[in-house]
Amino acid sequence: LQMLQQNMVGGEKSHDEALMKARQSRKKHVDERRKKLAEAAEKDDDEVILDVYDSIQDDVKLRNRVINKHKEQIHGLKMEIEDLNYEFERDRSEYLSTIRRQERELALLNDILTKVHPTIRRDCNYSNLDRIKSSAKFDENNEKWILPELLVTKTTLPSTTGSTGRMDRTNSLNHSPTSSSSVESYNQRSEEDRYLAKLNRNNHDNVANNYFLPKRQVKQIIASSHSENLFYHKIPGNMNGNILPPQAHTFGGFDDALNRRPHKLDSIAPVQTKSRKKKKKYLDPL
Repeated sequence: LQMLQQNMVGGEKSHDEALMKARQSRKKHVDERRKKLAEAAEKDDDEVILDVYDSIQDDVKLRNRVINKHKEQIHGLKMEIEDLNYEFERDRSEYLSTIRRQERELALLNDILTKVHPTIRRDCNYSNLDRIKSSAKFDENNEKWILPELLVTKTTLPSTTGSTGRMDRTNSLNHSPTSSSSVESYNQRSEEDRYLAKLNRNNHDNVANNYFLPKRQVKQIIASSHSENLFYHKIPGNMNGNILPPQAHTFGGFDDALNRRPHKLDSIAPVQTKSRKKKKKYLDPL
């Protein structure tokens, strides 16, 4: 019980000397003020009362000054918070407007790409956008995308004179699409390709047509044209070779032989047959 009483009355710091000295000094100061006020009341001395009152007023003024200073600091902090909130809202609105604008631009570019993509040549590597996206890499140091180089591969039909029949891959372009010179060279090369294709179109068409022709009929047509040439050379008055069958300026007259049609057979006259006498179905009179 004694231990509980000591803990309840004094607590754990009941024997702390520093606290005891502070308590005693405070008690002594209060006692001195009470004593002075009692003496002033007995003597009716206003000066002593005013001195005590002035000391209390000074203490109050000092505390009010500190309070006002803290109020000013609080007001300044509130203004700073309002400014930060205003800047935050402004930055937020700017970021949102930027995001909306970028989304609209991205949608526009996607629509343009969707329209333009079917016009890209099939022999160009940029005709497959999924492959380009997968092979593209982002450079974090320079903050830009590294795209694969533009490649255009031309393929030609197998030649009929060759035995292997392999595909020749030529006219490869290794140009970066970012530079203007690469774009100009690409356009120039594409124009040259179209011009060469136009020049070789007739030759390729002839090769393709001749490839699927029946050989037996072609040989017969060539043989007939050869016999006609011999016939024209044997005609009298054709010793100087003035009268010749018409031939087109083609490879060995092969196209002319193909285009020449065999002569039509003359129509055969109908065979006249004797009409049979009709048998009499009745007897002649006697």
